[in-house]
Amino acid sequence: MAVDKFKFVSPGVFIDEVDESAIPELPERMGPLVVGRFQKGPANRPVKVSSFREFVQIFGNPADGNASGDIFRSGAQKAPTYAAYAAQSWLRNNSPCTVYRVLGQSHTDATANAGEAGWKTTNTPNTTLIDTGGAFGMFIIPSASAATPVTGTLAAVWYMNGGSIILTGTSRHGKITGDTDEGAGMFIESTDGTYTAKIVSGSAITDVTDTVKFSFDRDSKNFIRKVFNTDPTQTNSAIVNTSADSSALKAFWLGETFESAAPGGGDSQVAIRETAVTSRGASTYGIILQLNSALSSGGIAWHDHRQDAKAASTGWFISQDNRGDITTGFAADSHTDRLFKIHALGGAGTTDPGHGEATNRDIKISIVDIKSSPNNFNKYGTFGLQVRAASDTDSSPVILEQYSSLNLNPASANYIGRVIGDRVYRYDSTNKVVDVLGTYPNNSKYIRVEASPLVEGNGAEGLLPFGVYGPVIPAPVSFTTSSVSPVTESAWIDGKQSISSEILHPSHSNNKIIHSGSHGVSHSQVTTGLELDLTFPVTRLRADSTEGGLVIPSKAYFGYQSNIPNKKRFEETNIDLHRGKPAALDQQATPVAGSTKYSWVFTLDNVSASYDIAGHGVYLDGTRAAGTSLTAVNGGVDGVLNQGFNKFTSPMFGGFDGFDITEADPLRNTLIDGASELNSYAYNSIKKAIDVTSDPEYVEFDIAAIPGLTNDTLNTHLIDSCENRGDALALVDLKGNYAPPHEHAEGPNTNLGSVDTVVSTLKGLNINSSYGAAFYPFVQIRDTINDSILFVPPSVVALGTMSSSQRKSAVWFAPAGFTRGGLSEGSAGLPVIGVRERLTSAKRDTLYEANINPIATFPAEGIVIFGQKTLQVTPSALDRINVRRLLIFLKKEISRIAATLLFDQNVQATWNRFRGQVEPFLTDVQAGLGLTDFRVVLDDTTTTPDLQDRNILYAKIFLKPARAIEFIALDFVISRSGASFDD
Repeated sequence: MAVDKFKFVSPGVFIDEVDESAIPELPERMGPLVVGRFQKGPANRPVKVSSFREFVQIFGNPADGNASGDIFRSGAQKAPTYAAYAAQSWLRNNSPCTVYRVLGQSHTDATANAGEAGWKTTNTPNTTLIDTGGAFGMFIIPSASAATPVTGTLAAVWYMNGGSIILTGTSRHGKITGDTDEGAGMFIESTDGTYTAKIVSGSAITDVTDTVKFSFDRDSKNFIRKVFNTDPTQTNSAIVNTSADSSALKAFWLGETFESAAPGGGDSQVAIRETAVTSRGASTYGIILQLNSALSSGGIAWHDHRQDAKAASTGWFISQDNRGDITTGFAADSHTDRLFKIHALGGAGTTDPGHGEATNRDIKISIVDIKSSPNNFNKYGTFGLQVRAASDTDSSPVILEQYSSLNLNPASANYIGRVIGDRVYRYDSTNKVVDVLGTYPNNSKYIRVEASPLVEGNGAEGLLPFGVYGPVIPAPVSFTTSSVSPVTESAWIDGKQSISSEILHPSHSNNKIIHSGSHGVSHSQVTTGLELDLTFPVTRLRADSTEGGLVIPSKAYFGYQSNIPNKKRFEETNIDLHRGKPAALDQQATPVAGSTKYSWVFTLDNVSASYDIAGHGVYLDGTRAAGTSLTAVNGGVDGVLNQGFNKFTSPMFGGFDGFDITEADPLRNTLIDGASELNSYAYNSIKKAIDVTSDPEYVEFDIAAIPGLTNDTLNTHLIDSCENRGDALALVDLKGNYAPPHEHAEGPNTNLGSVDTVVSTLKGLNINSSYGAAFYPFVQIRDTINDSILFVPPSVVALGTMSSSQRKSAVWFAPAGFTRGGLSEGSAGLPVIGVRERLTSAKRDTLYEANINPIATFPAEGIVIFGQKTLQVTPSALDRINVRRLLIFLKKEISRIAATLLFDQNVQATWNRFRGQVEPFLTDVQAGLGLTDFRVVLDDTTTTPDLQDRNILYAKIFLKPARAIEFIALDFVISRSGASFDD
């Protein structure tokens, strides 16, 4: 007891209490590493989850691959997420589990036009008529704009690898003799909100394969997303089976639609263009133009989405008017300071992939409870931040995470970066290490913070988050007509072009516009001096605090609104507005003058008092500059905050998965077989996952699995990585097993796999390692979440069986046999109801001789894992899974004991302390039937004086692993009646 803490003045007895009974924290358990595709969640970095509930919250439910409907917009999985089933099977009986979600990333030296991540449709130039393939955009103008100037808003995009799409009907200028009122580049009138399109298979307008009537009214049976194909995978001939139905293979898919911005979109909606709102009229006009290398002077090719996975983010949150009370000439993008922006949590890569596209659909960010500094001693105000469900409403917000009393003072405990976190992980492919960038650990499950240099430099005194930048979109494009010759396609969109009227009424082949009839139309036959402005739709901002039926003004979140006006219905157009755009259009970058622009810049500085309802507010751009906003009229930020208008919302946008969306499984084996990391982003993405997790000091696990992967090179790389680590067993699925439908275009009962093929595959790999194990065949499970039945790779149930076996007994018991390997009895953690192939005794023998563990079926016992060999060919105790897992367990636990001795004195007392901890530990393992005997040697015969001088402690640990019974021989001897068994 330290007596100096007592005050001794007069005599007495002094008593204190010292609690040394605290139980030391046990080391965290390891669990397996599961790599693959998941519905959502942080990508390209390992994330540890402790329960299936937590797994679902972060990564979503397993997907059975039976998704249907609007695949492009929903992002639903068209192939089973085997890795998610593997995680579920493990977490059913054990925890934790480390999950690595793979998103697409290409190699830094990727082969051009071959190895890039993402997707692209094929565009074939045509010198006489329209280019075939690529992307086609439909622009719509209301009848109110039918006269000069004409304003068109992009309403839909189709993607094609060949052919084109045209409109047919009544043209804006009327039919010209010899021509047909149909084509691209022609205004077609709609009097009832419906249009008719023709799908053209080639470059001739007569090559029509389909005619479709459609509208932009989402409640109509002709709604555009109901009548066109919205499943990109149906255009992939490598995976679409046409044997029973030749029409199953589609020529195109409908991509983005912006029905909320299209006149005739239903729900009493309006078309938003620039800062003006134009009501739809009784009649509208549509025009289809190609979006290939056009619609911006920056050369945005709308059909080219080749880019790595990318994190969604908000725009920069900006301050109030940084000039104080000055209002003249206020511009939100010029007279404010950038403070911070929010990114989706990401992982290791040259760029941060975040959660990919899922964040665009799932969350939005609200800044709430903004308060200015109460005094001159603390010049930093405070605010809160909410992570909200993207589809909620302001009247019923769904808050996923909430942070209160944040500030912009880097020295404060409530600094936004410190509270939420700002770390990002980057993989150094040269040195094969993961670098951690940022100062503060990430405490959020969804987001991280990027602070501006101004904030990081302690220069944000007095500033508050008062607004936010919206997504970057293409700048408006303007055309005019004149008597000059038609310009080339590349010059169509480049500022304010003066072009021939033939652009708007097709009659000239040099403009590459589909039409029929003669080309000799004079300019006098169409309106001259016609002006056409093309704009890109934008997300909606709250117009006033009463919207949505709000009675209490302070409940209104100004800024971005995700619902249909005055309805609680989510505006699904937002999904297409916020999704990752073509590689040349970075929604998160600073706009380039003449090429791109902010869709909007919101600021509370432009909120004014309502003229209609007392206490309510309205948002109108320009009111701060006009001196009519609350901050202008009432003398600064408190003018609007004191009215209760202290919150606003921003979308998350720009997230991209980096996958080829025409693939049901963008990591399918038939796509990466024979490939390399240079010419296949899928191959590179999986290899990088193995490399990132190869460092045992970065991530711990004792089993590794990439369920469904059968690529020989990558599986060998996974086994080698586990062996180099020395602390994990790789569960691999071998080529020659069943190939699911998403792997090929053949029928469902083909590519079933065979024992001979799998055995031949393994022999060809020449693997001799106890750090790998393989099983056969695929098994059929019941998915109780999706109420479906599907086949899953054997590694899925093997992992689940190891989990239940470990829970029932210990890691050194064989995860096989009727007691611990009974799949029909629930050992896999998933309901197993069948196998892809029933194995005879001879086939089981063939597999086991090749070190492949059979999954057998028996009439009475059901389905069972009937083997536990590793892939080690050399006979030894380590050719069995239970012994290999025992050694992994012992090495990890004893190394933890040894780590506590580092930098202690290398003397007998330290040696005794080591033995005093290791021997009882091994005794417990022996009592648990993991060892038959052991011996620990640590004395001067192992740690010699020479080693002591070199600061080395050297011990030898001798082990006799307990072997599992795999063969039982019983002799039943039939004796005569008079024989005695005592003899």
